[in-house]
Amino acid sequence: MNSTETLVNVVKDCNVEETSDTALSLLDFRLHKDNEGLWIQCDACDAWRHVLSARDPLLYANVQFFCSEVKKHCGSPSDKGVDGLFYHPEFFPGNVVWAQKDKDSVGSGPHWWPALIEDGHDRRSQFFLLGANKSPESRPIAYHVTFLDTWRSGGWVGAHRVHPFIDDAVELVNFQKQKSVAAVPKRARLLTEAIERARNALRTKDITNRLELFSFVAHVARQRGMLKMSDKADYIANGTTTAISSSERTENGSRPRKKIQFVTKKRSRQTTSKGIRLPKRLKKAVDFKGLKNQEETPSPSSEIRSQKESFIPRLIK
Repeated sequence: MNSTETLVNVVKDCNVEETSDTALSLLDFRLHKDNEGLWIQCDACDAWRHVLSARDPLLYANVQFFCSEVKKHCGSPSDKGVDGLFYHPEFFPGNVVWAQKDKDSVGSGPHWWPALIEDGHDRRSQFFLLGANKSPESRPIAYHVTFLDTWRSGGWVGAHRVHPFIDDAVELVNFQKQKSVAAVPKRARLLTEAIERARNALRTKDITNRLELFSFVAHVARQRGMLKMSDKADYIANGTTTAISSSERTENGSRPRKKIQFVTKKRSRQTTSKGIRLPKRLKKAVDFKGLKNQEETPSPSSEIRSQKESFIPRLIK
C-alpha cells in the first residue's frame, strides 16, 4: 500500500463488519504458518544469521546476539539469502507499544497510549507502510496499531510516534504524568485501565498467543466462529451487545461525545523519546511483488508448513 493512499495518524473505532477476509487470512498466517523467523546481526562479527525460531524483535533489543547461539562461527559468511530484498521493522505483530494519538473520545491533546501492533483491518493492509522512495533495505514509515481500550480504536501511526512498552514502574508513572492525561480525570482513569491491559498482554510471553488473546482481528474471528472462544481472551466491546463500563460508553450505549477540549502546546517532558533504547537492527524478507504493489497481500512461501490446524480453509492467493 502506498503511504499517499493511507491516512497516517488518524485513529478511528475498530469495526467488526469492516474487518476484511484478508485481515483474517493474515491473522491465520501469523497464528499458524509464520515460521520464517528473523534475520539478526551478530554483535561480534556483523554477520547476518537467519534465526527461524525468532518471532519477537523486542526480545533482542537490549541483549547481545552472537553466531554461536545458532551454532555458527564468527567470521564465517552471512547466511544465504542475506542479499535479498528486506525491510527493517522495529516492531512486529503482537508487540506491545506506546503509540501517540492526537485525540480520543474524551477530547483533544496529543498523548501516548498503550497499543498492540497488528495487521490493518482492510483488504490491503499488513502491519507496516513503506515510503514512496523504496530502497533495497527499507524501513517502515508507519505501523498499524490497535489501542488497548475496552472499546478498540486504531489506525496508522508514524514510526517516530511508536516506542516499546516497558513494564517499568518509573516509566509508567512518567507516561501517566502527561499533561494532556493528568489534567483530564476521565482520560487518566482510562489510561490506567489501558496500562493494566498492556501489562497483561506482556505477561503472555508467546507473541502468537498474545495476538490470539488481545488483537482485534482475533476478536472478529471469534465473533464469526472462525476461532474458538477463550476465557483467557481480553474483553473487547466492539461488535458485542454486552454492556460495558460507563467510563467507556454513555448510558444509552452510544460512543461518548467529545466533552472536553484540551490542547497542549508543548509536549510533556516525560513523554519524549529521549533515552528510549530502540530495538536492534533486524531484517525480515519481503518478496519483490509485495514491495512493488503493496495493495496485494504477500502470499506465504511455498515451503511454509502448517504447525497446527488453521481456522481458515485456505489463504488468499
